[in-house]
Amino acid sequence: MPSVRSLGAICGALEMPVGWLFDTSDADDTDGLVVRRPQRRVLDLGAKGMIKELMTPDSCTGIQMMRLVIRPGGSSGETPYNHPSGAKCGTVLCGQLMLEVDGDTRRLNTGDSFAFEATRMIRFWCEDSEAAEVLWIVTPAVY
Repeated sequence: MPSVRSLGAICGALEMPVGWLFDTSDADDTDGLVVRRPQRRVLDLGAKGMIKELMTPDSCTGIQMMRLVIRPGGSSGETPYNHPSGAKCGTVLCGQLMLEVDGDTRRLNTGDSFAFEATRMIRFWCEDSEAAEVLWIVTPAVY
């Protein structure tokens, strides 16, 4: 099971957007402004224990909002990662999220929020017995 970073490298070599890996709905009710819930593109990372749903239209490349469901034991991976520019922020909709930023680990509970520059080294995971649901926003759009 490749990491998201590896998927990005593979897609880069193939000159295709990572967003093409997300499943799409057969229904076409998009206008470039609104993404209806049934039209969200979904990427199930299987063994990594995470599902990502894209909530912003492809036409908006400056910012991207995702709904992440991190299953118990699921994670972004053992190795921290970063992006060359931009920022990330979000809020825990339900459950608990463990978030490591530059080696500093925090436990976020339902309703807690976070924000940091995308250049910082991060990783995140769910060590609780219930899945964590997180609204995750990045600038610029990653997928």
